[in-house]
Amino acid sequence: MGTRRRKPGRVQLRKHVVTENVQQTVPVRREEVRVEHAPATDTNRESALSGPDIS
Repeated sequence: MGTRRRKPGRVQLRKHVVTENVQQTVPVRREEVRVEHAPATDTNRESALSGPDIS
């Protein structure tokens, strides 16, 4: 195109927002927590009651 000379004047910039619906596959990562319950018995009582506190 090159450079063009114009008479002095006013310039106005207008912004338009265009919204379009698209279908696109994106990676989604989430954390899941599962609570597993095991009853304490005489054979596993010590290990069932030991461990760090929940924080």
